[in-house]
Amino acid sequence: MRMKPDTSFWFSLPERSLACLLVVTILPTLLFVALLVRQFAGSPVLVTKEFRTGRCYRFRTTGHGIFGFHALGRFLRKYSIDDLPGLWSIVRGDIRMRDFLRLVNDKPMA
Repeated sequence: MRMKPDTSFWFSLPERSLACLLVVTILPTLLFVALLVRQFAGSPVLVTKEFRTGRCYRFRTTGHGIFGFHALGRFLRKYSIDDLPGLWSIVRGDIRMRDFLRLVNDKPMA
């Protein structure tokens, strides 16, 4: 039985390779932001957004304190840094690059 073109390994190889290269390139930034989120918002550092095909990870941008939506969270949302862990979902094959870009482009600004 033949697989659908959008779910085949060869079809998704270029975007998964690109996502893997991006994850390796921005890994120090991801670790630094994770430490900042841990400091300001507490744990957990990552939250998930569920899709039909899988889940996409994001940095948590809200806190438990009086302010709820802290300054770091506003900065992360404004520049879409909170979506960078979602690249790992592309590497894993949970979501496609188009789903990731739709998530980044359609989110409301704080």
